[in-house]
Amino acid sequence: MHLYKQNGIAFLISIICHIVLLIILAIFLHQQTAERISSFVELDLVTVENPEPKRRFRRMSEVIPLDDIVQVDNISRELEFKPELVKPKMNVQIARLDMPESSLPSTAAEGLQGIVSDNLSRPASASSSVGKRSMSGKIIPRRPVAARPIKLVKPERESGGMDNALFSIAEHIANLNETGKEDLVFVIDASGSMENYIIAVANYLTQMVNLLLETGIDYTFGVLTFNRINRQNKIEIFAQTKDLNRCKRFLRAIKCDGDERALDAIAHGLSEIKFRKDANRTFVLVTNEKLTGKSSVDEIIQQSKESATKVNVIGIDDQKHKTLAEKTGGLWFQVPQLQ
Repeated sequence: MHLYKQNGIAFLISIICHIVLLIILAIFLHQQTAERISSFVELDLVTVENPEPKRRFRRMSEVIPLDDIVQVDNISRELEFKPELVKPKMNVQIARLDMPESSLPSTAAEGLQGIVSDNLSRPASASSSVGKRSMSGKIIPRRPVAARPIKLVKPERESGGMDNALFSIAEHIANLNETGKEDLVFVIDASGSMENYIIAVANYLTQMVNLLLETGIDYTFGVLTFNRINRQNKIEIFAQTKDLNRCKRFLRAIKCDGDERALDAIAHGLSEIKFRKDANRTFVLVTNEKLTGKSSVDEIIQQSKESATKVNVIGIDDQKHKTLAEKTGGLWFQVPQLQ
């Protein structure tokens, strides 16, 4: 009996020891798991540190077309907010036509559309009046103001430069033109010594255009280049155009080489260039050499008269140059001294 009690006590102690060991093992395993989780979390934090940069917001402005600004109601329906129209502190003035007050439009949109369409159809020289428009679209008329003419920079006659020659030829064309149309052809000597003269023609061509525009002449420009290489005439025609910049680009792209026969070039141009019907015809010969060719000066003068073509000459102080210009109704100018 005593032995039985001792065995029972030993068994109980053994159970208690096992339970204590299990508790210690559980605590140890829990700590190991917590450390592994902590290490994993720390690794992830280092890896994904600052994953997304801080956003910077920009202030955006919206561009609204003019037509939408006039119709404010449409804007408020299309946008999430209703824009606030700020009334200017100074009076806004809009050019308008002379019209009776009773015919004025009732809305700002109709008024703006009418002003634009009428001004496009009115000639440039017609006078207009200036009015003050309120935010409701009503126009308050003011005194009529005369249209300003185009301001031309007229070269000095004493300068004798390329600008003076081209401007004077344009004046001559305007004074003699009766049909309102003018086809003008630059007959350009493209021999080896002419590069600076050709560039000067391109630089001062705008002065001619301004004067022709002011006088209301419907003009076209063409270019005929000529030189002689290996005893062969090389003549190239640039067709008539109203594009001033295109004509300038062609002039500046001319490659100068060889010598020249100007009379052959003029004869070729008179027979080959396509002129407009009822347009006046004008040649502007630019050369720094004497007139040579298969035809004589008298023959070229006769051909020019038969085709009603005036020949202006920007050339040298030579009697043949002056006679060609005078007998065909053109002008003669001495080619300027260029560096």
